[in-house]
This record gives sequence, C-alpha cells and structure tokens, in this order.
Amino acid sequence: MKGLFFGEVDTAHLSMPYSDKEFTISSAHLVRLVEQCHYRLTGDIVLFGIRAGKSLSEKGKWLTEIRIAENELDYLHLNCLLGIWDRKNHKIAVFQGSTVPLAANLIKQRENPDKRISNQLAQGLYQYYVGAHEPDNRPKEEGAFRLTRHISTPVWRDYGNDHLALDACAPNDHIHAAGTIDTDYKSAGCQVISGFHDELMPSGEYQQFRVLAGQPALPSELDLHLPYQYLLTHTRYLYAIQQGFSAERLMQGSEGYLVRELQEKLISENFLFEPKIDKGLMDGETVKAVYEWQKASNYNADGIYRIE
Repeated sequence: MKGLFFGEVDTAHLSMPYSDKEFTISSAHLVRLVEQCHYRLTGDIVLFGIRAGKSLSEKGKWLTEIRIAENELDYLHLNCLLGIWDRKNHKIAVFQGSTVPLAANLIKQRENPDKRISNQLAQGLYQYYVGAHEPDNRPKEEGAFRLTRHISTPVWRDYGNDHLALDACAPNDHIHAAGTIDTDYKSAGCQVISGFHDELMPSGEYQQFRVLAGQPALPSELDLHLPYQYLLTHTRYLYAIQQGFSAERLMQGSEGYLVRELQEKLISENFLFEPKIDKGLMDGETVKAVYEWQKASNYNADGIYRIE
C-alpha cells in the first residue's frame, strides 16, 4: 500500500526512490538538518518525528546513534518514529508512532471536501506546549503536547481523485498516546506514540517518551504550558544527509534574513500579504505562498523553497 494518499508529496525534491536500506544516524545528522533548514533551536531537549521510519535499534532508551530504515506508509499502522534529542549530551531516543493520519479519517476528508476533517502535518520545526489532549466523547488526557495556535501551520489535505492541497491554518493537533501499540491508532492529524492514556496515568512507549522529555510519570498541573520544539522530517531526508546531501532549503520554522528576502519576493508578486506574517519567520502562510508560487511557475509544488 506504499504511496497511498499523500505518497511522496514532501520528498519528491530529493530525487531519491523508496529504499529499505538500513543506515545509522546520530545527533550530528540532526545538527546538519537544522543547519540546512535554517532552524533556530532554543533548548537542550528537542522532540522530533521521522516520517516513514522504523528503528532497528532498541527503542525508548538514550543512544549515541540509532539504526533506521524507511518504512512503507499504509495509514493503518504505526510506521513512523517519534523521538527525543538531548542536544547537550548528544543522545537520541526513538519510539514507535505515527506522523500521518489514520486512513479512515482521510477517507472522511475525501467524502467531505468542503470541511477540515483530516490533515498531514508538513515537514518543519514547530512549537508545542504541555497541555491536555481533548478527544471527543472521552476525558481530557493531561500531559500531552499541544501545537501552538499562534503560528499558522502548513498541512496537507487529500480530497481524492489525486487532488492534494496545502492549507495554512491552526489545526487542533497534538502529540499524544496512539491508543494502540500497532494499528488502528486514533489520529486525524495528530502525532501519536504507541501506548495508552487510560484515566490519569499514561502507559507504554508514550509514557516513556514523556518521562525522557522531562515530564513526571503522573501528569502535573505544574507543567502546564511548558514549551517544546518539535522537528518533523522524513527518513529519506535523513538518508540523504547521511549520504552527503547538503542543499539548503526553507520550510516551516526556518528563520533569518533569507526567509525575509523570500517573503518580500512573495509579497511583491502578490502571493503573500504582510499583515499575516512576521518577517524572518517561515510560517504556514509563507509556506502556502511558496506552494502557490510554485504552482503558478509550473514547479514541483510542495511549499519547500530550495536555495540555489
């Protein structure tokens, strides 16, 4: 079922086919990713997601390096990795999870194209805060990680008939327990980790993820709104870095003068409107403007700006 739904929408620019070849990454590869994408990190602990990734190293444990390979996304199983990066001690820990929505929710989106039902978060750097995941018809799950609503977010939507579109919005997306250890996870757009959150106490890999991220085993109101950055990438991009790929690109969360130059170009060509942005920060509005500019220019439209 490889290629179902979104397929390779955010990896086509790498010109690399799917491969299940095993390779090794470490903190150094994440450093290169940050440098190439002009991200600015603010703390010693950074959360990350590796789309379409599987670990051949032990999960839930601090390691200096991990062996991974690309997984086939089927939107039914937890075929991605979520992790924690200890920048100070150059350690990483990974957990099984998903960075893509469940197929059933994508089908609902296709059946209701006039509504925002399901989405797939674009690659980039995001701001999260500790808070409650608030699922419909179930109690609040305290101690989750909530995506900020104050920075516009780029998400992909699948409307069926090969119609994909990039949207900029404030999705109600979090990092929380999958509610399973393998399949039929509960996500319409959230990042989820193998495990459960029953009543007060989280369990499984999700609980270990929270603890290694610095959270107490029992969620505490004292940690409400504690900030975290979340770095979302793809296995294929990490493999490209491991093979020497060094091209720079701007995407969600990129910062600096090159971002401002890009924004001013997009404003001058009426693809972006200054009152909606903070200059120098690549947000969802800017990513969507790049996407629209790419479509108008007959480029591969993915919202990722390659620096020549």
